[in-house]
Amino acid sequence: MVLESKLMGLCINTDKTESQLIASNPGTCDITLECEVIKEVEEFVYLGGVISSTSSSQPDIRLAGVAVRRLNSIWKNMAISKSTKVRLYETLVLSILCYNSETWTLTAETNRQLIVSEMGCLRRILGVTCRDHISNSDIKAKLKLEDDIVQKISKPADSDILAMWPG
Repeated sequence: MVLESKLMGLCINTDKTESQLIASNPGTCDITLECEVIKEVEEFVYLGGVISSTSSSQPDIRLAGVAVRRLNSIWKNMAISKSTKVRLYETLVLSILCYNSETWTLTAETNRQLIVSEMGCLRRILGVTCRDHISNSDIKAKLKLEDDIVQKISKPADSDILAMWPG
């Protein structure tokens, strides 16, 4: 690989290059390039999202939670319609939450955390709390939402396009 790169005038900066092993069992992946060992990292930031070696969604869920809290004044504003709040949620919060979803391992615990995060935001939009004893399905029905966050993430990226394709 190095030889082919050099033939094209490219060189790999080993000081800036990092490797990451993504696995369920902790381990190491020693990579050597031109007699230099490439640094191995547990997590790194890629396009604003944290990619961890455990395929965890925690950093992204926390980031979406920050966005939800920053939008509190909008969620509480009675002059803004529910449909507008839902559109803001889908645009501003879901985009953050789903940004790195391709890198996650969707476990039962991850799914639970995602749904808890989503429902917390949807309850804010409606101005209700868990103490009001309104089911998640009733909240989604009131906001005219069909799929939950886990269903949205699990759908193939081009499923909407394929549904529109004739034949």
